Amino acid sequence: MRTGRDMGALIPNRRTLRMGRFLWPFVRPWRYRLALALLALGFVSGASLLFPWLLKVMIDRLTGEGPSEARLDRMALGLVAVLVLSAAGGYFEQVELKRLGYRLRNAVRRSLHSSLIARDMAFHRASRLGELSSCASGDAGRLEDLFSGLIAPAVQNALFIGGCLALMSALNPVATILVVLLVLLPLPVIARLGGKIRSATSRSRAGGARAHALFDESLAAIREVKAFARERREGARYARALEEGLRAEEEGAALQVGINQVVYVLVSGALLAIFFFGTRQSFLPAWSLGDVIAFYFYSYTMTMAVLSAGKVYLSAQETAGAIERIMDICAEGPPPLPRSRGNAAPGDATIELRNVRFSYDGRHNVLDGLSLDIPPGTWLVITGQSGSGKSTLAALLTGLYPPSAGSVRIAGLPPGSREGEALRGAIGYAGQEPVLVHGTLRENIAFRDAPASEEMIGAAVEACCLSSLVRSLPGGLDAHVGERGATLSGGEKSRVAVARAILHDPPVLILDEVNTMLDAATERSLWENLLRARAERTTIVITHHTDAVPGGDEALVLRGGAIARPAAPRLERAGAR
Repeated sequence: MRTGRDMGALIPNRRTLRMGRFLWPFVRPWRYRLALALLALGFVSGASLLFPWLLKVMIDRLTGEGPSEARLDRMALGLVAVLVLSAAGGYFEQVELKRLGYRLRNAVRRSLHSSLIARDMAFHRASRLGELSSCASGDAGRLEDLFSGLIAPAVQNALFIGGCLALMSALNPVATILVVLLVLLPLPVIARLGGKIRSATSRSRAGGARAHALFDESLAAIREVKAFARERREGARYARALEEGLRAEEEGAALQVGINQVVYVLVSGALLAIFFFGTRQSFLPAWSLGDVIAFYFYSYTMTMAVLSAGKVYLSAQETAGAIERIMDICAEGPPPLPRSRGNAAPGDATIELRNVRFSYDGRHNVLDGLSLDIPPGTWLVITGQSGSGKSTLAALLTGLYPPSAGSVRIAGLPPGSREGEALRGAIGYAGQEPVLVHGTLRENIAFRDAPASEEMIGAAVEACCLSSLVRSLPGGLDAHVGERGATLSGGEKSRVAVARAILHDPPVLILDEVNTMLDAATERSLWENLLRARAERTTIVITHHTDAVPGGDEALVLRGGAIARPAAPRLERAGAR
């Protein structure tokens, strides 16, 4: 008994329409080229249906029932033209559908990347980098065959089935009805097992994504893996993740092969039935030898098209799972590409925190009732024990997280809001775990969106005590630093991050534990340079090493997510020293 769910698998349902609405904005710019390619595919498919009819004409001619020689000559000339046009159309549609598939894949990857970049830090804290990159590479990669591997075969099979039915009906309508009834037999089997195959495919891709994540994590932490002699253990973890995905893949493969064999038996039975009844004149009277042969070829072509349509349907289930994973990330559809806005500096960079509470897990407050006013031009040092909320405060000030309660405003705007997006781009930030991109030292210093002159880069290099490093590197600023800055020490990466933060003279500069890996002399020089060059800039120094920091004897102390001192700290104004 067919269930409603099985029936829904064979017709456009809500899930299919949702995927269509998601993909249409990507396909819309190329809709005319896609339509032209599908028209060419239709011509090629129609031309291929001529050959069984030509076989009929040839046999009938040999038996004395065919057309005259003059008509055959004209027909041959027309067929040559059709053959040439079919070859040209086939080349065009195959190349065009491949090209459109590659463009669709890249467009979805761009949208996926934009969506991931735009998601808040809570999403990224709960996600694994390897699984997200697997979605971009594996799931989005399947879309390159959407036109050539799914839509084109589906259209071609539909044309073959429709064309064969029309030509078969012209030859013998009674036999056509019989064939249709027999060919419909495999459809319930395909519909019933299609959902199981989709489930197995989803589990196999999820297992593959977990294995991909473990692969990335092992390589990213290769120093720690070797230092703790975890090579075998990491290899075992990766092998277990691969095994989980393998079991689901084997289950899906077994189901697909089983469906193919069942369909093959049913299709073969249909063809044998055609043979059996076609040899009995009492059942199918009055058709010529050419009619019989042409009808059999059209029946075979149609049943093979039905079988191919079943395979396309199963492949579509796998692609649908990939699209749904992408849609889960791009929940609001493809976002527009961001436009460069530069770094709009606020006129009054007053920082206000009002009864701010924040929790990562919704249960334990890292910041608890924090209120603070920081006037423009302030040099403020914030210190406290590990876990007191210092880095979390920096994350809220830079707009990485919104507060769970209360408000954070810079120049009157929440830095994490859409209205405060330009403001967030004007804040200079250097964290305690600086991440450098795989590129040159110059590219890592001039990382921000706005262009930077050589004079600006040189000033940032000098202020952050990087001149000796630049001179020692082959190529200077154009030397490559390796992935994640692998060729630099921790202290050098910290100073590069500070240079990146101060390059465009931001009105607000937030430095979070940037002095942890610096030697005493370099740290002293760095703070002196930053203090001297700060002008009217608000500078917030977050550290638990305050000995060499100017103003460290007047630090604001955090304890348990709140200000430890009962009285407001005395803040040092720009120009007071």
